[in-house]
Amino acid sequence: MRATIAAMLVLMAASACGFEPLYATRGGRSAADGLSEIKVNVISDRLGQQLRNELLDRLNPYGAAARPRYALDVSLRETRTELDLRRDATSTFSKFEIAADFALTDLQSGQVVLRGNSRSTTSITLLRQTFANLSAAEDARQRGVREISEDMRVRLADFMARRSAG
Repeated sequence: MRATIAAMLVLMAASACGFEPLYATRGGRSAADGLSEIKVNVISDRLGQQLRNELLDRLNPYGAAARPRYALDVSLRETRTELDLRRDATSTFSKFEIAADFALTDLQSGQVVLRGNSRSTTSITLLRQTFANLSAAEDARQRGVREISEDMRVRLADFMARRSAG
């Protein structure tokens, strides 16, 4: 009984504060509709290609819009820091930092309507096997790209939801 009352109080408090689901339809349009109107421009190098593919999957799961309304430009920076050195001066730990700066441009007006940046930090423990280290490094980079693409999707969805709300 107490759990039911507590749940009802939480629901009433959430509705009183103006909470609205991010993907709710407002004025006949949802944030997902807005996301599907974004054209993701080519991002340089292999890491950029991976990020672009993740963004395409998250923003346009049913394929690119025939007439996109927005263009998304992204620039990436990656740094790798070797930490925790052994006596023979080899590293046992690597930290990968990926930073993405992005700009969303309205194709009709040519104006940048949203700017932002997203960062991800991942790490690996280095072993004595070269292939294992290469595989772990690639996995860490891919995890970082997934984190950044999800963060960007949420930010873009928030922007679209605010824009459709007026």
